[in-house]
Amino acid sequence: MQHPGTKGAIGSDPHTPADISATTDVPEASQARVSSGVERLDAMLGSGYFRGSSVLITDSAGTGKSILAGAFAEAACLRKERTFYVSFDENPSEVVRDLSSVGIRLGPHLKSGVLRMHSARTEASSAEVRLMKIKSIVREHQSRCMVVDPLSDLARQIKRSATLPRAERRTCFDSVAAAF
Repeated sequence: MQHPGTKGAIGSDPHTPADISATTDVPEASQARVSSGVERLDAMLGSGYFRGSSVLITDSAGTGKSILAGAFAEAACLRKERTFYVSFDENPSEVVRDLSSVGIRLGPHLKSGVLRMHSARTEASSAEVRLMKIKSIVREHQSRCMVVDPLSDLARQIKRSATLPRAERRTCFDSVAAAF
């Protein structure tokens, strides 16, 4: 028997499966874990982040978001995984310098080529063009891991963009994730 007010809800219609994934081709989520680069955080998370996950770290300025991003990038590089680090605030030499002051060493990985860094702060282009550039670099570098720090500037540009309808802006943003 269907409950009142549930008409059309998933699982309420006998012609709609309760499990939406039964009707779609959804890739299996990885159970593998990768280090965040911070031992105590890994312990709290049960051995790190799930591989393939998008991890969003938010808080106010000065709370350590960039340090967590740098620690993840360094850990990925130490695993010999090609990593792409995009900064919307600083150029690569500033990121490397600032993170080295807290013991995160990205310079050797940058020199070896396992790490690729890109500063998008000086680009005078639209958010869509920036995203396409990022996607191109990810493919060319064959990056397995990616850090975007901070995402707030790019998100503001996408939101303000008047050149594409909302659905196309979302598709453009999603295409960066699809590069992986």
